Amino acid sequence: MVNSKINCILNSEALKSLPFLNYLLMKKLGLILLTISFLFFGIEFGFSQVRLYDTWIFGEHQVVSLNFKKDQTIIIERNASDLGMTAANSSISDSEGNLLFSSNGCRIYNKEFDIMLNGDSISNGGNLHLNWCNGLGSPFNQSVMILPRYNDPCRYHVIHHDVFFGLSMPYGNLYTSLVDMRYDNGLGKVMEKDNIIHTDSIAWFGLTGYMHANRRDWWIVLPKVESNCYIKLRLSEEGLSYHSTQCLGEMNVLTSDG
Repeated sequence: MVNSKINCILNSEALKSLPFLNYLLMKKLGLILLTISFLFFGIEFGFSQVRLYDTWIFGEHQVVSLNFKKDQTIIIERNASDLGMTAANSSISDSEGNLLFSSNGCRIYNKEFDIMLNGDSISNGGNLHLNWCNGLGSPFNQSVMILPRYNDPCRYHVIHHDVFFGLSMPYGNLYTSLVDMRYDNGLGKVMEKDNIIHTDSIAWFGLTGYMHANRRDWWIVLPKVESNCYIKLRLSEEGLSYHSTQCLGEMNVLTSDG
């Protein structure tokens, strides 16, 4: 049931106060120190106002959460829940840095580490669930991300993809699933699931987002496999849609190591 009393702290004016964001939450251990440095640098330029990505969730047989506080301390907490977040993982917080929900590319979990209402079996169109999602998460780094919707502070887009085998070149669907935090007493509900945005020979890794210059929209970029081309999506007030494909630079090799 929807709860209209839920206070969705994030709003469009708060988003305008953000510096230009580069959503690179790869969360590979080899990059943690670099990313922490980036976060601390960002604090001086406005991250203390809107702390959407201050809580990270990862781990296999237990949940480890890192929470980057306003005073630049880091709170490390552990939970016995097994969310299977060893590779694909994304999480988002409210403007105070409190965890809202997370995803491992196969399921969407609320802040209590339970599967969100209608949050089971996302990316369920290809081989991902058949081969990996039985109790685990997607094995592909940078294959899921969560972005706020500018004109609706209680709704978030989860962007994710699957993979199909059996052809000369693996391909997959890019999906969006829409979460509304006004449901289930603020724990959220997946209102729309696995809406296909684009189908192509996409790489298994490398999903990245950049804030648009208008500070409302987002650019989402994903490399194509065995190619030097990149698929570009745009998240605007109208929703998420395919924008174009751009080719430049060196060829992307077929590996999940990034």
